[in-house]
Amino acid sequence: MMGLERASSVSGKQVAAASSPPPVSRRSYRTWVGLAVAMLLLGLCLFSLLGRQKPPTLPVSERNNQPTEPMPLHTRTGPLGGVNSVALSPDGALLAVGGGNVVMGLRDGTTVSKGEIALLRTSDGSLLHTLRGHTWGITSLAFSPDSALLASGGGDVDATIRLWRVSDSALLHTLTGHKSAVWSVSFSPDGALLASGSRDRTVRLWRVSDGALLYTLRGHKGVVIGASFSSDNALLASGSLDGTVKLWRVR
Repeated sequence: MMGLERASSVSGKQVAAASSPPPVSRRSYRTWVGLAVAMLLLGLCLFSLLGRQKPPTLPVSERNNQPTEPMPLHTRTGPLGGVNSVALSPDGALLAVGGGNVVMGLRDGTTVSKGEIALLRTSDGSLLHTLRGHTWGITSLAFSPDSALLASGGGDVDATIRLWRVSDSALLHTLTGHKSAVWSVSFSPDGALLASGSRDRTVRLWRVSDGALLYTLRGHKGVVIGASFSSDNALLASGSLDGTVKLWRVR
């Protein structure tokens, strides 16, 4: 009996030993760890390479449809005193540039001030005329609807409006009446009227043909910086730094 028990115990141990997995050696463990690290590094390299790939290039037809930032056609130095105002003629052929105030010393010790207007051709940026006459910087500019006339408003000391014929730079009329800088000039769509807004808080309405003052519109409590006519020439809107907009019937 004892012999049988020993035999059975021995056979049981052999079966248990046969069924248990063989122990993993240190060399095999290091091999698996090395393979895992290598696979990780390979994955990181592939991810980096994919991230560096350039975006697909669009066909020429699609690239031409992409919005691009405009580039200047011409760059010119403005009149003396810097650039205070600009205006493009309705036909797109001319650009008026109003300069800032320039103070010049004379030999007798006195000083004079002036503001100049440069009239440029838009096709090539060349200077056509230099308009002189204002005694302070130019604060506003506007072309007539037919591009034949230019109205310019002067700064505080000048406070005049001048009407110029564009073709030969002739001064047609000098409009006086404002007490301070003229911040806005605007032609009516039919070209018959000119509205001006000033630091003196008034809006004035002028007849273009002879420069006569028709109306002085009062009511704003701040500088009038904008004026605009309706398309039928009957209404005039004025905006002021007092925070209000007024609508006037002018015809």
